[in-house]
Amino acid sequence: MSESEIIEIQNHTYDMHNLQPRKGILRKNNESTEEYKNALTGDIEKSQNFFKEKVGVNPVCFVNPYGFTSSESLNIIKENFFISIFSLLLQYGEMWTSHSKQFILFCSSTG
Repeated sequence: MSESEIIEIQNHTYDMHNLQPRKGILRKNNESTEEYKNALTGDIEKSQNFFKEKVGVNPVCFVNPYGFTSSESLNIIKENFFISIFSLLLQYGEMWTSHSKQFILFCSSTG
């Protein structure tokens, strides 16, 4: 399926889909910069390894759980893993790619 060039498999973290004790991939209160970087990097590496082992691909796009992002998380993700990062919040989303500056994608809300 991923080889069809119709489907793009994206990483969404391995186990950071919670609102407690951290909101998605955001840093927890009282978590040091080094602890945070290790936690986020370790989680994404675990997810990347899963995709490589089970599906045979390394995703190059990342979608933030719950749409939560920060400049700190973006830097960690951009430096280590992906060429595109998507974050959807309410009715808009931000996208970063290695080929362009950050820009806004307008999305319709359902509900």
